[in-house]
Amino acid sequence: MTGRLTIRDLTAFGCVVGFFLCCYFRLLTTGYLELDDLGRVQVGYNLWAEDGRLLTAAMMAGLSFGGRLFDISPGPQLAAVALMGVAATLLARAFLSLSPGRIVIVSILLFATPFYLQNITYVFDSLSMTTSVVLALWSWLLLQRPGRRHAAAGVVSLVAVLMLYQPSLNVFLAFNAADILYRLARTPMTAQHAAVRALAVLVAGVLVDGIVLVLLRATGLVVFPTYQSQHVSMMSVRELHRLLPDNLADMLSLVTRVIPAGSVQGVLILLLLGGCLILCGTGLRARLRDSGARTRILPWLLFGTAASVLLTAFAGPMALLRNPVVQPRVFVGIGAMVGAASLCTMRLLPSGRFRTLPIIAGMLLAGCFMREDFAYGALIRDLDRYEASVLPGIARDINTVHAATGIGTLQMLGAMPYPVVMRHGLDRASGLQPLFDNPLNGISWFGVALLWQYGLEDGIVFSDPDPAASLCPGYRPTGPGYSVGHDRRSIILIFRNGCP
Repeated sequence: MTGRLTIRDLTAFGCVVGFFLCCYFRLLTTGYLELDDLGRVQVGYNLWAEDGRLLTAAMMAGLSFGGRLFDISPGPQLAAVALMGVAATLLARAFLSLSPGRIVIVSILLFATPFYLQNITYVFDSLSMTTSVVLALWSWLLLQRPGRRHAAAGVVSLVAVLMLYQPSLNVFLAFNAADILYRLARTPMTAQHAAVRALAVLVAGVLVDGIVLVLLRATGLVVFPTYQSQHVSMMSVRELHRLLPDNLADMLSLVTRVIPAGSVQGVLILLLLGGCLILCGTGLRARLRDSGARTRILPWLLFGTAASVLLTAFAGPMALLRNPVVQPRVFVGIGAMVGAASLCTMRLLPSGRFRTLPIIAGMLLAGCFMREDFAYGALIRDLDRYEASVLPGIARDINTVHAATGIGTLQMLGAMPYPVVMRHGLDRASGLQPLFDNPLNGISWFGVALLWQYGLEDGIVFSDPDPAASLCPGYRPTGPGYSVGHDRRSIILIFRNGCP
């Protein structure tokens, strides 16, 4: 993993970067801003430190030269795609026995999930999130090399992961779990050592990150607001039996909503994970039989633990939070599960008539992702066009009422409907629905931020919606599907079916 770049390294890098540039072309050229990006562009805030993401805050401060954030898209997204190529290069240098084609497939599967579409859509977060995934992979690769120096470097890398984007810890867990399964199938004697080493690095990384955050909080340099504190609170031991199953059910529900188990993509993922476990279990049984081991409990216990970690890497430690954030962007562990399982399977099947099966499964999964990505990019473009045609009129009507009455607060009832073409698209690709957030839904100031983008006066601010707004009884459409009026306290924007 050191030395000059070779043709093999550059080939892996170029193929992965080329694949994702092709997939993300429409998304990158549309320039659509997600909710948080609207606020960052218009207000310029850099609040990642409040989420414990200290390195993300430092990274974005560096890109904005220490000042307020401004729109630099698609710069961070292009850098994120380049880092995907770096992941391929790291894998290519670590596994010289695998062909470049297999390395490319594993690297693509690490990122080619519909969940990661949301990670890339976030202009500012895309770079730090992808950096954290690559560093989590790097931390695992460091553990493949002996010596305390590499273990210490793995700890440093893991701390950086936690200070960039905490869910990427699941990438480290998934690849370590798959590696332990591989070792059990090939050389069981080394599996226990690898498990202890990985656990030690994991505990050390979490402790260092926790100590840094405690010190910063104690000194007042970082303040965690109510929202952040609510989502980082760990459940107690007494709450495990009640909250843990609920969290896993909620997360699995979203996962299967985006990737239904009966879909082509879902079936391929299940086959790849199941095939990996069957191969590893069969290999372990053969090794134990050949070695004549007196005790077989420990290897099979380790097998069950590693298999459980691999299969639950979509959630990982997030499942232990009292109130975790359950959004597509946090499920970076899905790609790690698939990528790690495919790598393990390819290493176990270097030759023979079945050696092409993981390659075929990986290529089909990449094709499924490409189809979804093209559909997602088209829907983003359609939504952007619709907002550009409808929202200027809404902003103009609100400005007119504001100028006539002097009222400076705006409440919204109901939610802006998606355009017909987008609704039809989501009917055909329903798994993409959770990837879209509607800012004009009356529950946050992001809707006002979106209207600011289309000409809303700066002096108008958001107000919590009042379902009993006085305009409701006399609702009359002002424009297509909406009405703008006012009572004594607020300007009221009502979308069709927004009145109780």
